[in-house]
Amino acid sequence: MSGLCLRAESLMRREQRGNGTTMDGIDVSQWQGYIDFEAVARAGTELVYIKASEGIDFVDPFFHRNYANARNAGLPVGFYHYLTARSASAARQEAYHFVSVTEGLMGEGRMVMDIEDLDGLTEEEVNVIAYAFLTGVEEFSNQSPAIYADAYNAAVVLDARLTAWPLWIAQYGVAKPDMDNPWGTWAGWQYTDKGRVPGIQGYTDRDIFEEQMLGSRVQPVRRQGERPPYEVTQVPYTVNHRDTVHRIAQKYHLKPEEITAANGLEDSGQIQPGRQLKLPIRDDRKQSDTWQIYRGRAGDTLYSIAERFETTVSELVELNGIVSPSLIYPGQLFKIQPKIRKVMSGAGSAVMRNE
Repeated sequence: MSGLCLRAESLMRREQRGNGTTMDGIDVSQWQGYIDFEAVARAGTELVYIKASEGIDFVDPFFHRNYANARNAGLPVGFYHYLTARSASAARQEAYHFVSVTEGLMGEGRMVMDIEDLDGLTEEEVNVIAYAFLTGVEEFSNQSPAIYADAYNAAVVLDARLTAWPLWIAQYGVAKPDMDNPWGTWAGWQYTDKGRVPGIQGYTDRDIFEEQMLGSRVQPVRRQGERPPYEVTQVPYTVNHRDTVHRIAQKYHLKPEEITAANGLEDSGQIQPGRQLKLPIRDDRKQSDTWQIYRGRAGDTLYSIAERFETTVSELVELNGIVSPSLIYPGQLFKIQPKIRKVMSGAGSAVMRNE
C-alpha cells in the first residue's frame, strides 16, 4: 500500500472520529521482524507502540532495536507489556519487570497493559489481576498507564474499577468501535490486524490514538521502589466436565505434576467434574518454565515446527500471535508449549526439550 493510500485511510478514520486530535499509529513486536522505521515515518505514522516485555522475565528480542530505530527516525513511541499473571501478586511482579525493562527509555505514549491471556480465569480474577498490574506500574514508575483489550472483554469481562485508566480498544471490520462498556469512550482504536505499512514486511496492526494515550509529560521511565517479595498463591479451582490436569495446567501456566502433587492426585489423567483443586501459582515462574523458545531455521515451516515438537499449527499460531502462517523467517522466535509425557512406570513425567 502506498504512503498516499495510507494517509487517505488515516484521514478517513479521523473523519469517522470527528475531530483533528487523533494520531495515526501502529503497534509492533518481534513478529514484524526487521522494520525500516524511516519508511514507516515517511508513510505518515505518528505514534508507534512497541512490545517491551511479557511475564516476569521475557523481553521481546526486537524491543531495543525497534526502540532505537524508531527514535532515530523521529517517531514518538510507547511501550506495552503482555500480561500473563494468574494471581495479583504475580501481576505486581510483571509490573516491576515491565518498568525495569523500559527504565531510562523515553516514551511519549502511556505505558500499556495488554490483557488478552484470560483462558480459565473468572471475571473477578481477571479484574483483580489487571488492577494489581496497573497500580503496580503506577507505584514502580510514577506514571499512569492505559489498557489494551478487545471489544468483547472490555464490554463483558473488565469492570468499572479499571476505568481510572484509558482504554485502547481492538475491534476490526467496523466503522467505529462498540463502546457499550464501562468506559464509553476510547483513547485508542486498533482497527485492523492486517494493515500494510511501507517499511514492514507482511501485516501489522494499525491504530488511531487520541491525545489521551500520551503521557502527561515526556521523560525517561524511572523505576522506583524494590521488587516485591515472591509469593505462592493457592488459587481455588472447580473442575468442569471437559477438564484434564493438562488443560488446567495450560490455563494457569503450570506443569501438570505441580497440580497432581499439590492435590494428592495419582496421575494427570481425567479428573472428576466438581472436584475442588488448589493451584499453586508461583510469582517466580519464568516464561521458560511455561514454554520453550525455538529459533526458526532456514527451510522451516509452521507445519515442520509443529511436527518436530508434537504440537499443531493452530496451537503455534494462537500461542505466538501469528497473523500470516505462511510468512515466517529464519531466526524468528517461537514459543512452544512443553509436552508432558508419562514415563513407563506412570509415576512421573518428562518434558520434551528443545534440540
